[in-house]
Amino acid sequence: MHPLRPSLADPVSGRPFASRWLRLLIGAACLAIGAGCAQTPPGSTESGDITASPSSAAVAAPAKAAGESIRLTVMTYNILGGLAPSNWYPMIDHHELEPLVRAPLIADKVAAAAPDLVGFQEYQVGSPAAKRIETILDGYHWLPGPGDHAIAVKADRFDVVDNGAEKISTRGEQGSVFDRYADWALVRERATGRVVWFVNVHSHPWQTKTFAAVRSAAISNLIDLIHRLDPGYRDPLVLVGDFNAGSAETRPVYSDHLTKLRAAGLMDAATVARTDASDVPGAESLNQMGAKVAGVKVGKVVSRGGHYIDYVWVPQGATVDSWAVRSGPGVEWRTIRGQKQVPIWTGIIPSDHSPVVATVSFPIGTENR
Repeated sequence: MHPLRPSLADPVSGRPFASRWLRLLIGAACLAIGAGCAQTPPGSTESGDITASPSSAAVAAPAKAAGESIRLTVMTYNILGGLAPSNWYPMIDHHELEPLVRAPLIADKVAAAAPDLVGFQEYQVGSPAAKRIETILDGYHWLPGPGDHAIAVKADRFDVVDNGAEKISTRGEQGSVFDRYADWALVRERATGRVVWFVNVHSHPWQTKTFAAVRSAAISNLIDLIHRLDPGYRDPLVLVGDFNAGSAETRPVYSDHLTKLRAAGLMDAATVARTDASDVPGAESLNQMGAKVAGVKVGKVVSRGGHYIDYVWVPQGATVDSWAVRSGPGVEWRTIRGQKQVPIWTGIIPSDHSPVVATVSFPIGTENR
């Protein structure tokens, strides 16, 4: 396991430290000769609105091999890290909500998709459930992050060059409900030498005007971080996470995750994918462990509203070969309340989110767009 470093940014400038990259560059130069988080938090105004911090200078990029394209399968997965209150999902047996009971099913869902990179949210690092998941998925490097985040990197394909995290939302005191983070990893493909940036986010969930503004400010800080990590998208970059804001959202401020990220040169993979490979057409990523059938909520029915709050974002110029909400394994189609062909989970539901998986390709050369 690769530990998350305790301090990831210069306390004065707010720039992510690049010391390991400098060591790598110096080492590469020596080989060539021989052969021939103290963060800068968003400020708070007297009204309580959170404002974005100013942009910091870009960090140095590591050396990489050019001329090789790269294709990745990526996943974002909110795994409902703790024990959900019984009143959240009263139609689900309380035993089935236990994190340790759900852990093997979470691992099975990841294994079935075989992603190269996974961004987890609500991942309680060091918990018995997390340890169980890591034991089953032992072919990954595990990078724990703050705020119940983790990134998993397929170990037989990638080496981890660097990783870190930055607070993108706060109200000033440590442990505030406003605290939200972006964790990231820089990985290098062994076969080609190509490097990839992978960023993982979990936005605040409350659906009020105040917290829509909180999410909006955090998105601005997230974009600032991305531009410092990968200026101009010189290297392949993938942003994933639970944004707690809908894909069909149109209200001002509430929809800022869509407008701001698109303005920053990123594409929502679902909107540009060549194929929607969802095993249940129209399945929602926030499944809530049930859905209405003939006007009545039925436990374990797969919700098919066609919306999602869990995203994969890539820069313009990348190709999204497929995108999917992965409801299965463990889904059957049955007749329920007189309606035919209703998808329903037949066993334990791993989480109240279903993972979103995308296969993306980045072009040959150093520029993505």
